[in-house]
Amino acid sequence: MSRKTSTYSNKRRAQGGRVYVFNAAEWLNAIQRSRAYTAESIPGAAPDIGGTESEADKAALMVHDALQTLLRGDVRGQDHGHVFDVLAHALGVAALRALQIQPERAQNPALPVLAEGTAALQRAIGRWEARGAFGLDGPGREALLAAVEAYTAILRASSPAQMQAASDERLRILAGAQQLGAGEGVAV
Repeated sequence: MSRKTSTYSNKRRAQGGRVYVFNAAEWLNAIQRSRAYTAESIPGAAPDIGGTESEADKAALMVHDALQTLLRGDVRGQDHGHVFDVLAHALGVAALRALQIQPERAQNPALPVLAEGTAALQRAIGRWEARGAFGLDGPGREALLAAVEAYTAILRASSPAQMQAASDERLRILAGAQQLGAGEGVAV
């Protein structure tokens, strides 16, 4: 004997048993992702839902910590690759975000600063690979300090969603470059 089922039950069975959950607070998540980093909570939201400033602080602190490690020339207890990766990602995301803010390259004041910082970082990576020396040259110190300050300013002027979109775009570009390099036998 078969059991009588409801229309809802038949629909669930047809979908493979997947249950879709309605998130009534999604509007709060959307607002949180879309507004600039701030310490203020969302008006009308629960008091325990704070602002997003702490996330920006964490991101900036991680980049500044990597910068200080490189400026000291001291890798003690840290992976040198991690320091290079954090700084390269921050500068790459900042450059993409700067282009989103001001697409006209000639009028974008952040791009030259970020380009000089990226060149300084590339020299530091090259020095590490060639001689095992960890640190920056004199001009590179100033350029990387200015580039990290530009990253911090761009981070503070952006929303979490905008920074995430720039980060996703950078990762997509890197994956494309890696595939192109692997297809041609060129190391990227």
